[in-house]
Amino acid sequence: MVAASGVKVQTGTFRHRGQRLAYTIFGEGRRWVVLTPGLLLPATMDEPLARFLAERGERVVTLDPLGHGRSDRPRDMRKYSIAGFAADVVALLDHLDVDDAVVGGTSLGANITLEVAAIAPRRVRGMIIEMPVLENGLVVSAITFGPILVALHFFESQIAWVSRAARLIPRRLVPFWGNIALDVVRQEPGPSGSLLQGLFFGHVAPHRDLRKTFTAPTLIIGHRRDPVHPFSDAGMLADELPNARLVEASNILELRFRPERLAYDTTYHVLLSGVAGGSGTWVWSFTTIKPLTLTFDDCPTTLASYSSLLALLAARHLHALIFPTGVCLGRFPGLVAAAQAAGHRVCNHTYSHPHLLPLSDVQIAAEIRAGVHAGCDLMRPPYGEWDGPGGRVARIAAQQGYRIQMWDVETLERQLGPFY
Repeated sequence: MVAASGVKVQTGTFRHRGQRLAYTIFGEGRRWVVLTPGLLLPATMDEPLARFLAERGERVVTLDPLGHGRSDRPRDMRKYSIAGFAADVVALLDHLDVDDAVVGGTSLGANITLEVAAIAPRRVRGMIIEMPVLENGLVVSAITFGPILVALHFFESQIAWVSRAARLIPRRLVPFWGNIALDVVRQEPGPSGSLLQGLFFGHVAPHRDLRKTFTAPTLIIGHRRDPVHPFSDAGMLADELPNARLVEASNILELRFRPERLAYDTTYHVLLSGVAGGSGTWVWSFTTIKPLTLTFDDCPTTLASYSSLLALLAARHLHALIFPTGVCLGRFPGLVAAAQAAGHRVCNHTYSHPHLLPLSDVQIAAEIRAGVHAGCDLMRPPYGEWDGPGGRVARIAAQQGYRIQMWDVETLERQLGPFY
């Protein structure tokens, strides 16, 4: 089905370790993200973040671990462990026929993510670790959840009455986050007690020596107002992982209510290199605080260099906007098909790459009309020369269904030689 926001939503189940596990898929993008929730919380807690990412081109799967949400809830404590939860995530990737994904989670989900990286590192393209519970948080976690375990074990029948009463409250009368909290109470207490027992008797995360070997790019999120998830654990993990970045959230709910703040608070470092006219290798780099789009204009020098560019982007799971000229398409007829097959968008850059401003309206229209038309509604003026949003170039492009797409950062690579 398609939600009101326009994001396609699909629900499904699969079986692993003899149990039924439930998941929800948001979006139809090419890049996969798997999210797991906090302890005893349903996967619906990640729905706002999943929608945010899906609207930006990701395909996000929220998984209810065993004992959570819509998944089975056995009473056997041996069914519950970090290792078992991580194996379920890998089984989910197998079920969906996904080679690799960005894997992430909150609290329990963060520890599950680390375990997935330990048992299946090739399946983890990146990690989102929010509020991990590691060495510094173990004592407070035991103090916090120990009494809950005792209550669930010795007072199950009394708590069951509370659970039944909570299930009588209509979901439509309760706000979204109120239902998330009530879902913890609505669950039968027996399986919840078994889940806590299973976690208490198993390891909570991979050993720090093993964690230091994780090379996947990692975003670590922590905050300073929660003793169960101390910021020192997040900081320690950021020091251990060679490709990690630590972001401090203002509170436990920020990723739910303001995902864009955390998504855009990460610094993206870009490094490009190429051959400068046979004179050696050149390197260009810059830093931006916003997600970026790579764009490539004009025409590759050879098909071999073009294939190398596509391979480089594929190896880093990147997608780009490519603006070839019509003349270029005449030289390399397979250029568009190869780019689109790799997930890139191919857009209009006129036919012969002229300076547009001296041309008449008819000539500008002819240049755009003879350019590349490959299902992309963007047009980039050659040399970046145009007369602004209300000018002739934008108006004539709009008449043919195109919007002007400029760049924010000029690489000046043409001063050094061809990049591709």
